[in-house]
This record gives sequence, C-alpha cells and structure tokens, in this order.
Amino acid sequence: MNNFHANSDEYPPVIAAVCSIKVEAQHCAEDAPPGCIQERFPHMHTFHIKCMKSVKHSEREAWPQAIRHQIKEWFIDNFRETTSGLPDLGNSSCAALAMWILKQFHLDTCEVTEDGTAGAIVQRQM
Repeated sequence: MNNFHANSDEYPPVIAAVCSIKVEAQHCAEDAPPGCIQERFPHMHTFHIKCMKSVKHSEREAWPQAIRHQIKEWFIDNFRETTSGLPDLGNSSCAALAMWILKQFHLDTCEVTEDGTAGAIVQRQM
C-alpha cells in the first residue's frame, strides 16, 4: 500500500481553529418578500454559528472552546432579552450577525444559519 505524503514546500498547510455554537434567539425580517410574510414578525430560531480562525502552528495558538464561550457571552451582553429570556436580535439578518461576529473576534470565516438550513457565510478578504 502506498502512502501519500505531501511535500510541505509544495503544499504548505493551512491550519485553523474551528468552533460551532447554537444560540436560541428571536429576530424578524421587516423587509421579507410577500411569500415569506411570516418572517416579518418576531419569531424564534436556533442560530447555528460556525467559526474559523487561522493560526500559525498546531499547538493551540487559539482555543476553540474560548472563542465559543466568548461568542456566547457576546450574545448575552449585546442583545436584550425577550420576555421568554431569549436574546432579541431585532431585524438582524444572518449575514449581519456573521459580519459582526467575524469582526468582533478577528475570525477568517463565520457562517450563521437559521436552524441549520439557510443563512450566510462571511469571509475576511485575504
């Protein structure tokens, strides 16, 4: 059996710390098109958030668990609670949330989806 070993000069590795979070929150889309009129009113989703941050080496330069915890705290600190205790994201879209998270935590990529089905990916320009 032949083992493939990439030459590191030919294929330099790209290493990233990654984390995944689920946050229950409420939002609305005031400008939703006619076919999605129910989205205009406040409703709850489980927002699935996936983050990636480039690192220079494989020895825990960035701790995914710490990034994950910081993002959860950011939601608590930056969005008021609804009467049900959920963060109220107002009229924020998945793309807006991903952009805020990407900038706040100096990430390379942030993906935010509603219930893991539809959303946005924002990537830092390199």
